[in-house]
Amino acid sequence: MRRVSEVLVVLVISVAILGLLFRPVNPEPDLTKGTPKAVWTQQLRLVENGESTKILMPDLRLDPSSLAELKTVAGRITELNLTGDTLARNIDAISGCSHLRILHLRTPIGDSELQVLAQLRELEVLDLPEAAGVTDSGLKAWEGHPQLRLIRLRAPQVTDAGLASLARMPELRWVHLIEVPVTDAGLEIFRSMPKLESLYLDGDRATDDGLSALILARPDLHFHRDQVHLPTDPRQRDGHQD
Repeated sequence: MRRVSEVLVVLVISVAILGLLFRPVNPEPDLTKGTPKAVWTQQLRLVENGESTKILMPDLRLDPSSLAELKTVAGRITELNLTGDTLARNIDAISGCSHLRILHLRTPIGDSELQVLAQLRELEVLDLPEAAGVTDSGLKAWEGHPQLRLIRLRAPQVTDAGLASLARMPELRWVHLIEVPVTDAGLEIFRSMPKLESLYLDGDRATDDGLSALILARPDLHFHRDQVHLPTDPRQRDGHQD
């Protein structure tokens, strides 16, 4: 009888284990699908509940009025990835996220908005692909920023003189400039940035000779022009195509 009881216990345990192994698994909810307001609200609630520190909506156009709700979670947010036509109207709500480390912001901005964002002293990644209104003055506000490591900027009004501000960002390692009219004179700035590891230029005005001279002076630099290596880039000759 005891033997039968032991067998039954083993069977019960085995059935329980199999049930756990083969029970239906509910898929994780897709937090990027739905109306912009619904997705925003859902992700905001996760932050409020301590389940997330990020709001990621790269493919949904958000209304700027929603940004006011960031005040309730400003101290918890570490990453924002937002798109909208007029988000600059409430840029103060973003700058109030004091622990923000990563910001991807696809909305038209100018100098005043960039100066406000410079209050984000823990920011490490700044991605502004619609900064057509930014000039040298806006970039200057970021000089001495203690944490910024990566900047991606589409800013056709920034000049060679304004690029000097990049050299005054002590932790900057990755620079991607889009439609910034960098000339050979502006390239000299990048020689003086010892921590710079990667430079991408799209739509610049430098000459091939000027770019080749930069590569020879900084062979350690990972460099792309319009998304490809120059023929004189040592990484290209060594077979590195990344």
